[in-house]
Formats: sequence, structure tokens, C-alpha cells
Amino acid sequence: MYSANLIRTSHLTGTSTDIGLIIGQMLRGNFANSFKLGVLVSLAVSFWAGSLTSFYAVSKFRGFALIFNAAFFFLIGIGCVVFVILTNKITVWQAVTGKWHWSRALNALDVTQDALENDGACMGMFDRLDVD
Repeated sequence: MYSANLIRTSHLTGTSTDIGLIIGQMLRGNFANSFKLGVLVSLAVSFWAGSLTSFYAVSKFRGFALIFNAAFFFLIGIGCVVFVILTNKITVWQAVTGKWHWSRALNALDVTQDALENDGACMGMFDRLDVD
């Protein structure tokens, strides 16, 4: 089964637990997961920075604080769409719906649409992806 679960970030408690586990591993001399520590610490710091910022915004602007958040994420989304359009030379519709991605991915894996309808071919595609 293909998982690729490298870092669990669904909640701050899991992130804090993973930080503690990695630090414990490093104290015992196991540095195999040390590369994850920077990512997890930056996630925790970002969570706290966002929490403090939202506390200040709500206390200052009350119900209008959500408008700032919505506008911020809307601009991030527009920026991602523009980036995909410019780097892949595709239309706006293709970038928004993601239809360009699957055709390129399937071509790279040498899989046809007919092969996807066959369950064995589909599982073979995932076996080629999951080599470790």
C-alpha cells in the first residue's frame, strides 16, 4: 500500500509529540529523522504566530478580522494559480481544475486511459511509484 506519510501535521499536539520524539532520538545518537526537526519546529512557530496574530486582530477588529484572513488566503490562491499558469504554459481553466496534471502524470508513467480501467494496471502503476 502506498502511504508516503513522512510528517504528521494534523494537529499541534502531534507536531509537539514528533518534536519530542525526534529530540529524544537525537539524544540517543539516532539522527535519521533529524531533517524533520526544522520543518516541525517551523510549523509549531507558525501556528503560534498565527494564533497570536488572530488574537490581536479579533480584539482590535472584532467580526471584521475574518475578512483579512479570507483576503490573505484568496491572494495566496490567486498567486498559486498564476504560478501554475506561467510555469506550465496552460490555460486558466486547466490550472483551476487541475486537468493538465493528470494527463502529464499518466504520460510520464506511460499509462493510457484504457489501462486505468483495468484494476491490475492501476495497482501496477502504484507499485512503480512506491519503490521503497
